[in-house]
Amino acid sequence: MSRSDAGTERNILVVLHPDRPLVLDPIEVFANDPPPGWPELLGEVRQAVPAGAWPLGPGREVPGLRIHVAVARGTATAADRRWTRHLDRQWPQAVHQVVAAAWDEDADRALPHPRRAPWMRRGWWTEVSAWVDARLAEVGQRKTGDLEPKEHWGISAVALVPTSGGSMWLKAVPPIFAREPAVLRLIDERLPGRVPAVVAADATAVETRVLLTEAGPVPAEVNAHDLPRLAALLADVQVRSLDLLPRLAAAGCADHSPTQLAAELARMAEEGVELDRLDPQERAALQRLVPELTNRLLALSVGPLPTVLVHGDFHPWNVARPPSWKDSDAVIIDWTDAGVGPAGVDLATLFPETADEAARREVRRAYADVFATHLGIPLSVADAAVEATEVAGHVIQALAYDVILRGIEPAAAGLLSGAMAGRLRALLT
Repeated sequence: MSRSDAGTERNILVVLHPDRPLVLDPIEVFANDPPPGWPELLGEVRQAVPAGAWPLGPGREVPGLRIHVAVARGTATAADRRWTRHLDRQWPQAVHQVVAAAWDEDADRALPHPRRAPWMRRGWWTEVSAWVDARLAEVGQRKTGDLEPKEHWGISAVALVPTSGGSMWLKAVPPIFAREPAVLRLIDERLPGRVPAVVAADATAVETRVLLTEAGPVPAEVNAHDLPRLAALLADVQVRSLDLLPRLAAAGCADHSPTQLAAELARMAEEGVELDRLDPQERAALQRLVPELTNRLLALSVGPLPTVLVHGDFHPWNVARPPSWKDSDAVIIDWTDAGVGPAGVDLATLFPETADEAARREVRRAYADVFATHLGIPLSVADAAVEATEVAGHVIQALAYDVILRGIEPAAAGLLSGAMAGRLRALLT
């Protein structure tokens, strides 16, 4: 692809030597829609290092530039590539700084950030491959190929695992998301096939890793007609899991009760981690609105809808489903943000930003209809109650980003930067 085809940001791939303070001449990866994903990045590495590479990190983002870091799995290179100690001066200073920082940490001249994710350290992918081998052996299976990293960023590492029993998924997350395996087991116990099954899971003080069954394809493009169906699908899961709420809370689901959300809103309005991204007028407006928003949150405690299992990040790409899918085909994935809170708050992430009021009404009514039928109340009552949870939905999203950004290394925040501030701004409108 020519440079003229590239997106607005340059993507530079830095490949470090597996054992020595050496680096390949960086690879510029051109993409129409940056940033490229790790499958594309690692495919580019194989053109230079036949043995391939593992993601490392963290990379770095500066205006107009994203730097991705990998560590080679072998030392042999293509004929037109060589290992070097000194990068050409043509490369941006940020690239030089990323390489120097990695070498300083390798040589113990500098300590990694204390919140550095384990999967962003050398050796993690080799170690976790051995862990996968051991867990598969326990269930009478084996890998039939290498792990295939798909995502590798501040809040997770995800890889496809080819096995003798079919594809599985490896997922590693920080301690703030340690609840996911237990939540999945509870849902799968009640609603088999609605979520991925947990094959194995381990948790330490620094990470939780889980091996999951294959959930199926996730569509690249979203059919707008899917949104009401997805809303109803989630509502059905919530209705059918109402009696599991005490066990889900004990499993670590976040407390999204109206009183807790009101307290968190007041805290974020004063000391939210991205409050400084709002201008002074926005911050003042948010603080003035806290009493009104608090009243709207607390009113949910006496509404007609029940407290439910909250997914926390329910969007169309977190439901695996084939084309022309039936409800029985759909598998809801990524329960790291699971909580217990008001019915309806998950629509905050299901609505596209561009959705008009008519489209939002259709989705709300599809969701509300499930609860109206279950509770024996008028659809109009359930619909109004769902609409009233919009503020709570935005508070939950702002809180999720606040927790994440406090819990991960700042350099690994990447695309998450600005997300919390966006949700706080949404409360102003």
